[in-house]
Amino acid sequence: MPSTAEIDKAILSVASARWQKVAMIIVRALGERQQEATSPDYQAVADGIEALIEQGKLQCQGDPKLSRHSEVRITQ
Repeated sequence: MPSTAEIDKAILSVASARWQKVAMIIVRALGERQQEATSPDYQAVADGIEALIEQGKLQCQGDPKLSRHSEVRITQ
C-alpha cells in the first residue's frame, strides 16, 4: 500500500482543471495497480480525495462519498 504522500501525488497527477467523476479519479490514481487493487486500496484513494478537498487543493461538486455521482477538479 502506498504512503499518504504517494496517494496524494497520484490523485493530483490525474486531476485537472476540468470536472471529473470521483470514481474516475480513483481508478486513474490507482494506475497499473488497479487490476490487483483491493477495497482498502480504493478506500485509501477515496480518503485522499476527501483530504485534498478539505485542504482546498481540490474542489468538489456533490458528495465525494458518492464517487459515481460527484466530481472534482484542481482548485482554480
